[in-house]
Amino acid sequence: MPEWEGPEMNLYKMKCVAVLLLVSAVIVGCEGLDSPEDAKAKETLVGSWYNETKDSSEREIKMVVTLDASGTFSARELITGEAKEEKSSGPWYVTEGLLKLQTNEIDGRKLGTRESLFFTCKLVDLHPKGFACVQANGNRRFLFRRVSNDFALS
Repeated sequence: MPEWEGPEMNLYKMKCVAVLLLVSAVIVGCEGLDSPEDAKAKETLVGSWYNETKDSSEREIKMVVTLDASGTFSARELITGEAKEEKSSGPWYVTEGLLKLQTNEIDGRKLGTRESLFFTCKLVDLHPKGFACVQANGNRRFLFRRVSNDFALS
């Protein structure tokens, strides 16, 4: 038997395999760490939602955000005075009662790591037909109502 296949090496191999199995179990287990509240919120949020708000210049913004069960979103936005809708997409999450959208693409253009846009808000009054969302800094409150994915923004 070669030196590297002695009883010490077999014990070393068994320890390595045990550690790898433990790490694999932890990684697989982490996927299901959503709290029951977050899991319920994700389930309720799947679908399309309409929101109207104003930007800093007081222009009206109409938006439909579609949250997919796979964890991706797509959004259509129309700003008063603009000729066409802007489209964006990326992943979405619910963590500790916070709705998080990470925009990775706008109008077909992929954003670089430093360009990604993040929106985070605290879910309030979530029910199947609508919800309120308070921006993480507490400055703005958004009201969303459920609509069809092809809901017209004009």
